[in-house]
Amino acid sequence: MNPSLEAVLFSAPTISFHVNRVSAELPQERRIFKTDSLNDTIVFKYPNFDITEQNLVAIPGLEDLTGGKQINAVRTALYVPKDKHDLKLGGYGLYTDQPDFKELMLRHCGMDFEKPDAEHDISILRVLAATPSLDPFIVHESFLQAGIEIDSSYVAIAAADTARIRHIIGEKVKPIVSKAMAITNPVEVVSKTRRFIDSIWDPSLNEALLFIQAFGIAREEAPTVFGAWKGIAFFQNEYIQSRQRIGRVTEWLKSENSKPREWRQLTRDEKQQIEMFRKSIFTKIHTIQQNITDIFDLYEESYKKFIAEDNPKHFRDFLFRANQYYWTLGACNGVLEQISMTWRRYYRATEGRGQLNFDQLERMFKVCDAVLRSRANDKGGAI
Repeated sequence: MNPSLEAVLFSAPTISFHVNRVSAELPQERRIFKTDSLNDTIVFKYPNFDITEQNLVAIPGLEDLTGGKQINAVRTALYVPKDKHDLKLGGYGLYTDQPDFKELMLRHCGMDFEKPDAEHDISILRVLAATPSLDPFIVHESFLQAGIEIDSSYVAIAAADTARIRHIIGEKVKPIVSKAMAITNPVEVVSKTRRFIDSIWDPSLNEALLFIQAFGIAREEAPTVFGAWKGIAFFQNEYIQSRQRIGRVTEWLKSENSKPREWRQLTRDEKQQIEMFRKSIFTKIHTIQQNITDIFDLYEESYKKFIAEDNPKHFRDFLFRANQYYWTLGACNGVLEQISMTWRRYYRATEGRGQLNFDQLERMFKVCDAVLRSRANDKGGAI
């Protein structure tokens, strides 16, 4: 099993959507895909740009600034196993944006895109490809926005999770509503804010018009802008929750515990290899964290300028690029969560000793390296 396949099979929910696990427990009529072979797959995400470059605020994920071409900041693929009962035997990685995707889907999954009955599965794939993350909250919201019902087993979201994100956005929106409508009565502000939050979840509501008109957002673009705003609020909350987890990884990388147990017996070349991996992974994690922080800082600063200085320009500019930042954050957050999860999985193998042996450590570093690299040039194929 190569490191890339290991990263897919043992993945964080932000990176992979294990359709196969859920489908195995459901009767055919409740499975997400009509083409049954697709119910044995894993959908996974990879960054389509180098998230370890500094200054991603200046280089949004959805724009190729050199050629002016719109690209997918995060690529979506399906892992089609050779044997659904033994995923480690390998299979095929089919990227939804590769030119021969339809041909490969017919060859490996028996799905003919030209047949009318394929429309249901196409719509499911389209929604999954249009999300920067496969986190259950993001997937759940995306299917709701698309008006597509799927079995709740695939995206089991607690009402408290949605309520938490609504509350976070509500705290941001309350001063905006008060300022825009010149309301000073606290009770009225709360009531109007609640209605405005409803409009962010449903941009067709009349309350959304005030915001859309005030910020010069085209009505047809409102669902995208509001969806990205929800996503940014979600990722900000997730990042706050996950910083401690990734912090344990970076502290470990700086410690002697990130050297193999048999360090003294290693050759010079083996020691250099381990040191190179340690430094590279630590540096990349740090840069990704800085890129995430830069976007959230831009969000907070533009908001403060609007509320405290009565200058809406920067916040309006942020909203116009919110979808780009949303996808960039989706890529960065997902990779960090996958790195953290990989480290925890390997660290448990130390049985409290704190250090891995050379083979285990080298393997873990290779998996992390596979997660951290861009897949912009991957053409799919056997994995």
